[in-house]
Amino acid sequence: MPKQKSVEYVPKPSKEVVARLRELEATHRGWFAAVEPKSGELFVGEDILDALNKAEKVFPDCVFDVYRIGYEVVYNLYKTGGQVAEI
Repeated sequence: MPKQKSVEYVPKPSKEVVARLRELEATHRGWFAAVEPKSGELFVGEDILDALNKAEKVFPDCVFDVYRIGYEVVYNLYKTGGQVAEI
């Protein structure tokens, strides 16, 4: 079994990302948004895998912050595990 990565980083979305997520609430509530942390580029999908697949096509070796649109929970997903924190 692969060893889990130690996670010290708990994502806190920028004001710009929060504003973009709020804009999507009316049309995409419950969907997921994968955000590339450095660029802030956002990829929306009906489920986590859909959002991550779209994001990984553009940023194949990146760690993404994943948000559920309209909800106050954020997921920081690594290929070996994840961490959950409220925003």
